[in-house]
Amino acid sequence: MNNFPLEHFIDHIVSLTPSIKQEFLNLFQAVDIGKKQHLTRYEDRAKKIAYIQQGILRGYYVNPVGEEVTTNFFVAPTFAADYSSYLQNLPVRMNIQVLTPSVLLVSDLDNLNVLSEKHVIINKFYRVIVERAFAFQQERQVSFILNSATERYLQLIKDRKQIFEEIPQHYIASYLGIKPQSLSRIRKNLAKG
Repeated sequence: MNNFPLEHFIDHIVSLTPSIKQEFLNLFQAVDIGKKQHLTRYEDRAKKIAYIQQGILRGYYVNPVGEEVTTNFFVAPTFAADYSSYLQNLPVRMNIQVLTPSVLLVSDLDNLNVLSEKHVIINKFYRVIVERAFAFQQERQVSFILNSATERYLQLIKDRKQIFEEIPQHYIASYLGIKPQSLSRIRKNLAKG
């Protein structure tokens, strides 16, 4: 399993002076959230952002009939937050759940915003993170319009193969917008060649 320290992640996006980097790193604290537990739950205050140094988390919503609909797998190294709720000053709408043994560093989004106002380079870093999250969600929406379930499945294998080794199939089916039986059928058809 990957273990990618936050310092290295930062270095791949921006170049920070040692003092600014330390200020940024000081905002994050290691938290111990066990498998199947939640980083955020529906109607919490939208205030947390987590850097996933190791592990996989899932973002999901609960629809009006009580079904969980998986909309994202946060695979290390990356950040996880309900940015939309935070930016709109709304309670959390997206549940974020730990699926595998994980190493998480968590910060308060308000503190991160204060630091980004103090240092333009932190603002740039934060903007890149939010832009990546937005682009990912937009691509996901487009895939539901333009691609079949089989094409979405093949793209997921290409982009995030490790998910298939560690995540229950019903979460993957939900993410693809299909029932588990349909996922089994897709896998069977692809195996036939």
